[in-house]
Amino acid sequence: MSKYPTVSVCMIVKNEEENLPRALASIKNVADEVIVVDTGSKDRTVEIAKTFGAKVFYFDWCDDFSAARNESLKHATKDYILWLDGDDEFQSNHPGELKKMLKMHRGKAFHFLIQLLFENRRDEYYQIRMFPRRKDIFFEGRVHEQPNFSLRRANVPTLATQLRILHHGYSSPNAIVP
Repeated sequence: MSKYPTVSVCMIVKNEEENLPRALASIKNVADEVIVVDTGSKDRTVEIAKTFGAKVFYFDWCDDFSAARNESLKHATKDYILWLDGDDEFQSNHPGELKKMLKMHRGKAFHFLIQLLFENRRDEYYQIRMFPRRKDIFFEGRVHEQPNFSLRRANVPTLATQLRILHHGYSSPNAIVP
């Protein structure tokens, strides 16, 4: 029986001192390493990341989310990338389910159910949030960045899961900038 694949959690952050403790606490049982790329925080974000044992790197913001996310990928060393925002919260009822899924479906990328939390409602959609760490898999798109195109070019199959991420970033649907 082979070992479980390892997981690098990769995040880009800026001024997330209120949200970051929740995000980092939510992945403590799944992350083998945490990579945090700070894009110019003026609050305690970096200090908080370090207290959770994250490896912190700095990136000068250039108005391109893919560039920042790809910087985080450069520092990852584990088998899989799980990418999160500073205001995300990984949800799992069974701490070992993610590692078991990775072992059973090696080499695949995984869609998670993303739940956007608003004042009195929840919007949901699926999004690829985990994929194998490979040089030919990276983020594309200045805004609303995704690894989807590189995954297709690399012929990496995808699998929808029931794993969830809560996104706490929007106080109302009107706060989403198209």
